[in-house]
Amino acid sequence: MSDTIRAFVAVELSEQSRAVLDRAIRDIEGRGPSVVRWVKSDAMHLTLKFLGDITSEMAERVTDALRQACSETRPFGLALSGTGAFPSMSNPRVLWVGLSGDLGPLGAMQERIELGMERLGFEREARGFSPHVTLGRVREGVRPEERRRIAEALGRVDVSGVAPWRVESVNLMRSTLTPAGAVYDRLAEVRLT
Repeated sequence: MSDTIRAFVAVELSEQSRAVLDRAIRDIEGRGPSVVRWVKSDAMHLTLKFLGDITSEMAERVTDALRQACSETRPFGLALSGTGAFPSMSNPRVLWVGLSGDLGPLGAMQERIELGMERLGFEREARGFSPHVTLGRVREGVRPEERRRIAEALGRVDVSGVAPWRVESVNLMRSTLTPAGAVYDRLAEVRLT
């Protein structure tokens, strides 16, 4: 490990969910020239807390805090559910798929993680937790009519047939920025009890 690690806390998706989302992206791309920087299916995840640059020593302390925060959470189920965009479908910048299932346990666990990270000196996220999986980001300078076309294509994506998956762990992830996009790898896995 290098001295500084760009890190975040995440839940990984099932292989079936990733495959469905990959097909959805290919379908949207097939409707015209791509003005979106798409997330590769093997990099898709549910972010619980972005940490930014941390040291190797801090990574160990974060892992210990994650163990504490997750000690009260039993495995639970999630499923893909609907699509949307930030800040809105009329002006999409970030394209996403929502989640359904055991959102109560997910939200409670995320709040305990937020508190644990706050105790370590990480700033609390100003926005409330909105569980979603990012599919892509619309490039700068895209015309409004092109944004509408993207939103319409995203609105036609159907993820309702994907089986729920069981969340059994939370991961501390490293993000390495490359010219081809971010590459993620797992630094630590914390099993739910």
